[in-house]
Amino acid sequence: MSVSNHNKAWVKHNTDFAVQDNMNVPLYSTRIIKTYLEYLNRYYPDIACRSLLEYADITEYEIAEPAHYLTQNQINRFHECLAQETNNPDISREVGRYVTSAEVFGTIKTHIMGMLSPLLMYEIMGKNVENLSRHITFKTKKLGSHSVEVLVTPKPGVHEEPFQCENRLGALESLAKLRTARYAEIQHPQCLHKGDSQCSYIISWEPTLEMMWKRIRNIVLFISSFWLVFSLIFFPASVWGIPSLVSIALAIAVIGYSGHLEKRALRRTLDAQSSAAHDLLDQTNRQYSNALLIQELGQATTTVMPVHELCRSVATILKKHLDFDRGMVLLADESRDNLIVAAEYGFSENGHGPDHNMNFHLKDPAPDDPIATTCLNQRPFLINNTTELHNPSYPDIMQFVDKWHISSFISVPIVYERQSLGVLFTGNTTAKRPLTISDQNLLMGIASQIAISITNAGSFEKLQESEQRYRTIFQSTSNPTIIIEEDTTISLANIPFE
Repeated sequence: MSVSNHNKAWVKHNTDFAVQDNMNVPLYSTRIIKTYLEYLNRYYPDIACRSLLEYADITEYEIAEPAHYLTQNQINRFHECLAQETNNPDISREVGRYVTSAEVFGTIKTHIMGMLSPLLMYEIMGKNVENLSRHITFKTKKLGSHSVEVLVTPKPGVHEEPFQCENRLGALESLAKLRTARYAEIQHPQCLHKGDSQCSYIISWEPTLEMMWKRIRNIVLFISSFWLVFSLIFFPASVWGIPSLVSIALAIAVIGYSGHLEKRALRRTLDAQSSAAHDLLDQTNRQYSNALLIQELGQATTTVMPVHELCRSVATILKKHLDFDRGMVLLADESRDNLIVAAEYGFSENGHGPDHNMNFHLKDPAPDDPIATTCLNQRPFLINNTTELHNPSYPDIMQFVDKWHISSFISVPIVYERQSLGVLFTGNTTAKRPLTISDQNLLMGIASQIAISITNAGSFEKLQESEQRYRTIFQSTSNPTIIIEEDTTISLANIPFE
């Protein structure tokens, strides 16, 4: 091998080693993965986000820390599992488009960004993107009034995956939508994953009616001003007067119409942001109610009481704090053949509770009965639209759903040490909002508390029964018998001894 070829091989070996070494360098803010998780909660509520994080070796407390950064290996493993679970090849691009939503971007920031020009928004994005990702440099270049070029160059030793380019494409597309209500058009002439040294994006967007009239207003004002000055100098007053009045009237008309369009666009933006703010306020109120729910539920479940009294207390607390019209706690009977309603709320508004004669069969249940499946498989069941269940294969659950007008519901298993004790069911009679994995996780936590309390209550009842049985045997013996404590105090004496 020649010296030159040897040097090239040595350089390539060291470059590959540097890339491999950088795979474990913290480069990506956890806010990137947090956006993915929020998107999944909203559009893929059935996917268990915890399993994605576990596969990628990411902990939940790392996601909760905005200053924490993840490695390329962790990002790759997360996307590998995500692509398999969603079976959606465009998932990264869709999440990129979701980045600029009010839920992720923040209501105030979205409102402010929506009032800026697209050019200025892309410049701001370029200045802030490196706070989220340390693996690239991001530069913007103005090409025209409605177009901009973005150049993304990886830093030395960094190996970016194609899905990250797709995610970036989605974000660049959606940014213009804040201002124009449409996704931007993007040309991608250069790409890292096609052998180029950088990714180049030529972004263009259609001007809105408001933008067009704003430009017309500026042109009319310029022409009118020029005409007034020019005609005043070079023409007599008789010639200057009428055209000047016409130009002034035209300028006033254009300014007025342009201002009307700007106000209308601003009103639309304010209406959209008001809706987003309302959703955010609802979410905040739900979080506060959930905190109170956990507090009261903890107080109730730490008190030892009979099982049915415990279930009634839980149902009362759920009714008070949860945003569900109806709910019930179902427990397996002694034979474990059926689920029986132990407590409920929302069903007895007209003086009639749920039909206790209608059993949810655990023995040979219908193949897709959600409630029986929840108990037997120990897996939660979330349905946002019960019309999906209209199938004759499970008449019991359809009889229940139709009779009580359930439009959406969540059922979670009550499990203690891998044994199913029952099911916690909550449902709505009208479509309020899409149920999410967060609602399901909250109910799973509540079900766990119920399971522990039911087990404790059962153990306490057995202890009382055992104590009563022991007292009966102790008192019925014919021999005089006493029980003396260590301090010589007689704690118990039977009748013959007395």
